[in-house]
Amino acid sequence: MNTLIEQLVASQTAFWREHLHLTEGAGGRLHVAWPLLRYDGWQVSFALDPGTSGDGVWRLSDNGTTLKLLNDMGAGGKVFAAHVKSRCDLYAIGQENGELVKLKASPFTPAELQLFAEAIQSLSFLAYRAEPAHEGWGIARRNFQLLIQNRGYKVRASHALPGKLRNAIEFDEVVEGGTLCACKIFEIQSELTRNLDAWAFRLRDVKDHDPRVATLLIYNPDAGRWTADNIAFGTHIADHFLPYTDTVQIKAALHQTA
Repeated sequence: MNTLIEQLVASQTAFWREHLHLTEGAGGRLHVAWPLLRYDGWQVSFALDPGTSGDGVWRLSDNGTTLKLLNDMGAGGKVFAAHVKSRCDLYAIGQENGELVKLKASPFTPAELQLFAEAIQSLSFLAYRAEPAHEGWGIARRNFQLLIQNRGYKVRASHALPGKLRNAIEFDEVVEGGTLCACKIFEIQSELTRNLDAWAFRLRDVKDHDPRVATLLIYNPDAGRWTADNIAFGTHIADHFLPYTDTVQIKAALHQTA
């Protein structure tokens, strides 16, 4: 048992050393990447700014990324704002110009930094309470699902396919025919370019494992911050990259797997 405990402690220590990153910026600012994940799968990060008055008080800030994530997910309204305030009160943090902040006198303990990181993580998961006000959000998924149902395709929803490097990569829909068509639906997305970068790797990994798998990315051009560069990149990384409104081309892409 002692050997197992020692192994667990050693592996946890190695994990922290690998995933905790601190870098110093201008003016003594410290940039921190903490070993926790936000709702969207990206690592929790924040900054520590030294006070200017020499009183040893530091300002912790998430640099505005958390509330921006929630905003991009379509969260808003008085009820949602109450959820955010309740969570901020729970962790004793404030909001300043879209940032989550906390003032701490040094020396501060690792536990205090851990709590601030957990606050960022916890608030990011409020995205699940978002009730988008934009009538276009969700329509791409609904239309695609209706299309495949009407065409009578055999579909596995929220299904994972193996990659060459990763054991499982989950897609929104996997359409079965003579070959498989792995489908990912992009609607409103925070940090869209980074999400496309991540999916570029996943799609390549699936194709490296089985080149016969077709990849289809569907997006809603009316919801999200789509640019010409993002659309060009999406076209490059997938076999088919189409707006949900282009049902003719979507049917053609699916027909190739039948």
